[in-house]
This record gives sequence, C-alpha cells and structure tokens, in this order.
Amino acid sequence: VVDEADKAPLEVVCVLKGLVEDGEMTLADGRRILRQAEGGGVRGGGGGGEGTGGGGGCVVAAGAGGRSEDADRIIWVHPSFRMFLLANRPGFPFQGNDLFRETGDVYAPHVVENPDLDSEVQLLQGYAPDVEVGVLRRLSSAFTELRNQVDEGLLTYPYSTRELVNVTRHLQQFPGESIGEALRDILDFERHDAHALGILRGVLQRWGIPLDAQGGAGGAAAVELAAERKLPAAVLAERWLLRRVDLVPQVSPLEIQVRNCTYMLDFKGGQKLESILAGRSARFTEELARWRLPLHSSPYEKEMVVEAVVLPGSGYLCVLMERSVTGSISVILQD
Repeated sequence: VVDEADKAPLEVVCVLKGLVEDGEMTLADGRRILRQAEGGGVRGGGGGGEGTGGGGGCVVAAGAGGRSEDADRIIWVHPSFRMFLLANRPGFPFQGNDLFRETGDVYAPHVVENPDLDSEVQLLQGYAPDVEVGVLRRLSSAFTELRNQVDEGLLTYPYSTRELVNVTRHLQQFPGESIGEALRDILDFERHDAHALGILRGVLQRWGIPLDAQGGAGGAAAVELAAERKLPAAVLAERWLLRRVDLVPQVSPLEIQVRNCTYMLDFKGGQKLESILAGRSARFTEELARWRLPLHSSPYEKEMVVEAVVLPGSGYLCVLMERSVTGSISVILQD
C-alpha cells in the first residue's frame, strides 16, 4: 500500500508503473525484482528502472527460489502480489501530480466519495459521543453544502470529513466552547478572503451555526431585544350582571347544508422548508428562526397567509392561505 502516491515525483511513479505493467524492476544495489511468467518461465529483458533499496522492500512480498546462477540477486514477485496506490485528486489544495494520467492504464481507479449524512454522523459519534446528535447533523449538513460549493467553483478548499472530525473532537474535549470557536481552527485561513468568508458565513448561518458573532460597541456581544414597556394598571371598563335567569336565551342545534367547495381548495403536501435562517446565529434576539413560504404571486393575484399552526405530535407546519382575487384557499403542509 503506497499512501500519498500523488506526492511522489514522476520518475518514481514511472518505476512503480513499470513494476506493475512489466513485472520487473532493478534496485540500486543491482538486485532485480522479477515476476514469473505463466507456465513457470522467467520474464527476461532489461530492468524497468532504478529505485531505492527501501522502495524495493516495500513492494516485495516473498521469494520463490532461484533458477539461475544469479538466483541470490533475483527477488521473485509473489503470485498474489497486489499494489494499492492512495492518492488525492490533482489541483488545489493538494498540489499533487495527476496520477490517473500517468498510471491510469495499468491500475483500476476507484473514486472514494464522501460518506452520506447518516454514515458521517455515525462516524462523528464515535469521536464525540457526548456531543448532541442534532449538532453533529447540522455540522455534517453544512459541510455537505460547502463541498457542493467547491464542486460549483465558488470555493477552492474541499472541506473533507477529516476537518469535520477535528471539529467534533474539539467539541468533545472542550464542551464549554461554542461551535464557532471550534470552526476557527479550519476556517481562519479564509478570513483574509472576503468572498470566501461571505459564502462560509451564509452557509453556516443557514444551518444555525454562528461563525463569528458581530460584537457591539466596546467589544460587547451583539444583543438585539425589543424595548420593554411597562403596562398600565388595569382599569375596569364594564361589568355585566345576570339579573333574571329565565331570560337566558336557549340555544338549539340547527342543520345547515354545506356546499361542496373542494374545487377551490389547493392542497400542497410534502413541502420542505428551504433556507431556514437561525435568528440567533450571529446575535442574541427573540427571533429563533426565519424562513420564506412558497406563496403564489403574480401581477393579477397574490396569496396571503390567513392562519398558521404547528400540528401537535408530528411537528408539521400547516399554513392556510387565501388568494386575493378568486378567494380560493390553499393549504401548505411543511416539515
């Protein structure tokens, strides 16, 4: 197993390629690594290149006995010998060689993608068992969005699971510190780039993670609370007294035929709240979260929110809306 193979010079990569492709390599001390041909023969020919004695020890599995006068100077490659090269993708920030361009014809490349959300959260729980699962899911979701920004070309550094593990380990070891302080270890390099810092701050705030709370005057924490007003003393306005019980009106049920108006009802189920902004991610305020409802708006007709309620037990947000012109009613059910 050759780790960080993209950092090796091209001449070393070519030597490894010759060992895999041709089955032979000449070491610096004159010994040769040879692979037996099918049927027990010996592959002849010139050496595949020069390497170092230490490199030869890494790739040789076992000897198979000599069959010539220089048998003691030949190292036979084991029939089950396999070579695994681990490498990063070319370009920034790894600055390695394009290993696929040089050796892609003799190796079977396999791209290891980032883990999905549930797998990554399960991995993080092994490093930080005392950190809340909700915090780990928010961190994993934020890093997933940052990786998408890298694929779109908006950011240059690919934030991998390695950085996320370091953040969770920091939270596990220092539970009194905030998530923003733990993120500074990997995001301080972006503070000199206003464009990258703005993207990072926007992504983290969408997941309720404060990157850096803006302080007030004199370095005080940013606090935005509503002004407190003292309510006036209660004043008795009216008093109703029931003098005669026999004059109380009697209420009797009345059957009314209801017209079927389901054709005017538009039900939108399974909607997801997108771009939820946490109100306390950058400052302390009464606002907990903010989001935008998918309301219909056109020059001829607009939708207005009539009532909104959170359904007990399920946590779904049910919104009742009415259109200004036709008077039709829409119901949005969001998670």
